Amino acid sequence: MNRFAELMDRLASANDPELKQRLRADYTSGVSEAESKIAQGILNRTLKIRRLKLPLVRGLAESRLDPVLFALSLKYVGDAAETIALLWPARHGANRAPSLAEVLDGLSTLGRSELPKRLEAWLDACDAKGRWALIKLLTGFIPSDEALPTKNSEQQTGTLLPAQERSQPGRVEALLMYVEHGRSRSSDLICTFGVWDKGQPTPLAKVSAGQWREQISAFASAHPGRRFGPVTEVTCTPDIALMLEVEYESLQPSPRRKSGVSLIRPKLSRLLPDRPASSAATLPDLLLRLPAHQRRAK
Repeated sequence: MNRFAELMDRLASANDPELKQRLRADYTSGVSEAESKIAQGILNRTLKIRRLKLPLVRGLAESRLDPVLFALSLKYVGDAAETIALLWPARHGANRAPSLAEVLDGLSTLGRSELPKRLEAWLDACDAKGRWALIKLLTGFIPSDEALPTKNSEQQTGTLLPAQERSQPGRVEALLMYVEHGRSRSSDLICTFGVWDKGQPTPLAKVSAGQWREQISAFASAHPGRRFGPVTEVTCTPDIALMLEVEYESLQPSPRRKSGVSLIRPKLSRLLPDRPASSAATLPDLLLRLPAHQRRAK
């Protein structure tokens, strides 16, 4: 499943039909004939698969996650499958990731009461991309048109589009919305930042606090909101907010996210403690930085 998820990830970022054919050929040459046929059936949307309802998968995730943290993350990510894939707390001792054939066999042979336990085991064994692909496969989608989650523990990244389709590097004045503390004092501090949208702060991505860890931590301590495990909400209003300047390599559209846009390789460049919150960028203005053919109304 992880290998198939990687294929889907590469197909999603490939615009050349010949390149897509090569990617599919490379994948099928390295797997069994049965696995190859299943993959082709999925990609061509000719294979009939027993579908599961997303609430079943969501229920499994909520049984392992803090419900408030899950709700907050879902609001940030905007897509339930991706949220579950990224947050799923895998248990130690999981077996290898299942093959496509094993997944289809399980779907066809397991009863309704047996399937949730097997699905948990599959999710435990997959990595984040594999979990996303598995959930989408089971709940239904068009695989060639979907992108996979690409996220590490420090910052929000993404699969880069071809150069001619990307926006230019830039900077954005943003609002600090959440901070996430590591397990030790030496761990990095991760900041979620956002911009204004219809008068409300909307999250965009995460960055490392880096050299500004102490100043950001002090502001967050002085202006705390709700807590969700290691994540603390920071006061963010037109009157009280900490402004950040964030550099990014490019922007690209991201329909699964509430904001509709993804910042590629964001990096905190400086704090703007004297800048009023009203000067933060707005989402419509940020969307205008996308190439014209990629913009959508917001």
